[in-house]
Amino acid sequence: MDISSDHYRDLIRRLDSLKGLFSGRPGASGLRAYFEESLAANELEVALHALCAFLLDPSAPPVSGTVAEQVSELHSLMGLEDECVYKLTAKIVDRH
Repeated sequence: MDISSDHYRDLIRRLDSLKGLFSGRPGASGLRAYFEESLAANELEVALHALCAFLLDPSAPPVSGTVAEQVSELHSLMGLEDECVYKLTAKIVDRH
């Protein structure tokens, strides 16, 4: 993927906007560092997997529907198919 493309910059922006999810969570510093290093190295798929690993950790609190949707959109935009989105929907806190 061309790292100068608008699509690529959009993915970086979207991922970067989610790094705040790591804040204030015990034990999150290692995964946050891995996420940030991956993002800085333009390894966007690795960064997304680090975020998913953090969000899916059994000790992590439920996620909002908004966060689950953002993660789902990132998977779609990157052409990734894994169980992260499916598992996140089971942790949604504001399901109606």
